[in-house]
Amino acid sequence: MDQIERKVGSGSFSPLTSIPHEMRGPPGQSHTDSDLAPSTSVIFDIVPVGSTRAGLK
Repeated sequence: MDQIERKVGSGSFSPLTSIPHEMRGPPGQSHTDSDLAPSTSVIFDIVPVGSTRAGLK
């Protein structure tokens, strides 16, 4: 499993949802994130479940 995480503005990353490894990257893969205000700065990341962000350099 992989986890989709989101960082809003200058905040920290927080988990949104988990996806199976085989879904990462194929064309058409999407995730709807509808609870954001317009013009909000957001960064999304995909992190392998069980890893730490510090280990992803």
